[in-house]
Amino acid sequence: MEIERKFILKSLPEMDLGVKVEYKRYFIYSNNGIEMRVQQKGNKFELERKEKREYIVPDWFGMEITGTKMGRDSEIVWLDRVEFEGEIGKKIG
Repeated sequence: MEIERKFILKSLPEMDLGVKVEYKRYFIYSNNGIEMRVQQKGNKFELERKEKREYIVPDWFGMEITGTKMGRDSEIVWLDRVEFEGEIGKKIG
């Protein structure tokens, strides 16, 4: 399980952004705080399930926004190209 936390930055630091990776994302389910989507990141394929959950923020975190509508936890399932295209086909076709 991936736990995704979000924070607001005061400014962007100077950094090398690296290599561009193209994302393709298709939402296959969204209801009652749960989302499921298939996505392609370069040559990697994923099925991801996100669910909004309660989280107790430690005092030392500062301004933490995970408990807002912007934050949810997710679970990623790795797919091969055939499985990825199959999931898209279920919704498109």
